[in-house]
Amino acid sequence: MNFIKKIKSYLTMKKVLYFAYGSNLSTERMDGRLYHYKKMKNYKLLHHTLKFNAGRETAFANVEDSLDNYVWGVLYEISVKDLKRLDVYEGHPIHYKRTSFFDSNYEKPIYYYKATENYKTLALPNITYLRWIEKGLLEHGLPFPFCWKNIERIAIEKFNKKNENLKIT
Repeated sequence: MNFIKKIKSYLTMKKVLYFAYGSNLSTERMDGRLYHYKKMKNYKLLHHTLKFNAGRETAFANVEDSLDNYVWGVLYEISVKDLKRLDVYEGHPIHYKRTSFFDSNYEKPIYYYKATENYKTLALPNITYLRWIEKGLLEHGLPFPFCWKNIERIAIEKFNKKNENLKIT
């Protein structure tokens, strides 16, 4: 599809709002997943806390209800088709459940994903996944979560320990 047709199709398609907080903070990651998205603004998801407790063998980011906390992320405008593509990437409805809320500043609901109870883990995130998030945080000028350094240090130690077993002597 040429550039002009792509722009026209974007302007005529139905759009929704999506709050990203994990590896989807990175526009490089979003480029690989979605066709039509536009950053609206950095956004603070109130009454939630960031956890790395979704997954099986490795942990992924998740948000959980927490009255006195908030999670920084990015508010994107995306097409309905791309929201359905995100459903696939996020494993909706088995791994993550797509949910929504209303913000009085917007006429549309804001969609985001929360891990299902059956997709919780005590595992740690891998360093590659953390780098995607780090890239997105830096790209958008977002603050690092208070737990970041500790999680990153543990993930690097885990990575190094795993690779020690691979050394040939």
